[in-house]
Amino acid sequence: MTITADDQQKILFVTTDDGRDLAIPYQAVASWKALLGLDSYDEALDTIIDHTKPDAKPIDWSDKYEALAGQDEPQPAAAHVSLFAMPAAAARGRSALSGLEDVLAGLELDFVNQVKQGGKQ
Repeated sequence: MTITADDQQKILFVTTDDGRDLAIPYQAVASWKALLGLDSYDEALDTIIDHTKPDAKPIDWSDKYEALAGQDEPQPAAAHVSLFAMPAAAARGRSALSGLEDVLAGLELDFVNQVKQGGKQ
């Protein structure tokens, strides 16, 4: 898998191992991490990629929004490397999204705050 970050457009361009070309906004990675309660941005990116497959099971987003809105405090953004996500990056000891953690954490915090205030955009 290859991942190219476009900081100007805030999009990740991904070519999957099965030859699919995807454009995934940074905001999607941040919001999926928050909504699904994932441990890392790499795990969120893996989950998004898995859900682009035709046979992927749909996610009940309304339940996820309700759960996130009902949390007492926004969960701190995790910037650690998941050893289960992005195997090639983990093998090198680096995140596939290395260098983007601060940007993604900011987007995640903004998203969580919007959800807690009742916005689902």
